[in-house]
Amino acid sequence: MVTRFVKTNAGALFAVATAIAASAPVVCQADVLSPVQMRVNFSDLNINTAEGVSRLYSRIERTAYYACGTSSTDMEAIMGAQGPCVKTAIAHAVRDLHSSMLTEVFIKKNGAEAARTFGVAVDTRTALK
Repeated sequence: MVTRFVKTNAGALFAVATAIAASAPVVCQADVLSPVQMRVNFSDLNINTAEGVSRLYSRIERTAYYACGTSSTDMEAIMGAQGPCVKTAIAHAVRDLHSSMLTEVFIKKNGAEAARTFGVAVDTRTALK
């Protein structure tokens, strides 16, 4: 019963932060004293290709489920609705990677409103002559 309570209230129990280095970390924090940080290695992927970005997104998503203490086989995920912790973890990892292709995958899977909510946006800078 306690486990079910924690899973159904994951959004209220977890705060998420990410940082980008040679890998994309997914961070969830149950409280200030017990942060969970996991890194997603993508050095073997070419993130300039659709296939590479798709694989990276899948890795980020799996890691977010794990870091948030949920599973992609939980009822929320089966119904197509990620919990708040998972969605936030994915959004922060995608946002902090600054990859327009990865951002497009996030928007395609979660919608433009979710992208705006989490500050995930395609970079629209243009070059001047």
